[in-house]
Amino acid sequence: MIHMEIIKEDQKRTLNPTSSLTVYEYDMNDPAIGGGIALLRGRYPDNGFVVNEKTKELVYVLSGEGKLLTPDKGIIISVGDMILLDSGEIYAWEGNMSLHMANAPKFDPQQHKLTAPPQS
Repeated sequence: MIHMEIIKEDQKRTLNPTSSLTVYEYDMNDPAIGGGIALLRGRYPDNGFVVNEKTKELVYVLSGEGKLLTPDKGIIISVGDMILLDSGEIYAWEGNMSLHMANAPKFDPQQHKLTAPPQS
């Protein structure tokens, strides 16, 4: 049986993990998938990197431009680009852009960790 769920714009949750990032989270009841819109004005995280220990992220750049930073490089991204971040990947965002983020399984802040880049 198909189970359709619609989360209206006025039902979204607003999160401000840092002064440079606002996330509008649309809480689905399905633990297998989730999504939201992120508005970035600067760098996230402010220092270092983050890692999703269990969640994959499929990210689409809605507006603006910036960089996806990894410990070894910065990749320029802009409107229309799509990025797949696998669980366990270390990254950061930098720029002025809005991003649509789909997460599988549903995003869990407990598994989203700040980290330093790996030592070589």
